[in-house]
Order: sequence, then C-alpha cells, then structure tokens
Amino acid sequence: MAEFFNVSLDYIAFDGREEKTIAPIADRELMQVVQEIDQLPPEDRDTIKAVLNTFIIKNRFQRLASATQKQTAAN
Repeated sequence: MAEFFNVSLDYIAFDGREEKTIAPIADRELMQVVQEIDQLPPEDRDTIKAVLNTFIIKNRFQRLASATQKQTAAN
C-alpha cells in the first residue's frame, strides 16, 4: 500500500502525521541547524523550506543535465 501511494509506512501508520518519522542526518552541524529552524515561527520555517527546495531542485536539474551531456557525448 505504501509503495502504491509512494509514502512511507510511518505515514500510513500515523494517519499522515509525519512527526513520528525520523530521517538520519549524518552532518551534526546540519542537525543542529534543523533543530533551531524547528523552533522558528511557521512563516519562517516555510520560507526556509522553500529556499531549501529551490536548491534541491537546482541540484537535481544539474545532475540530470550532466547525465544527459555524458550520454550525448557517449553516442
């Protein structure tokens, strides 16, 4: 069921409440920053999430473009 809906088992088990899900973060400094962000007002957290998502999307596009260029060069 989780695979079909592309969600975690925790998401299903906890009625969509994601607060029970813990993602391991190896970078201690990043973990501290995330904990501090969690204490900010909701509007500030939303802004930070939007900025982070922008960087993540940019990185995905760069990887995709790089893979496409490598594939084109190989042909």
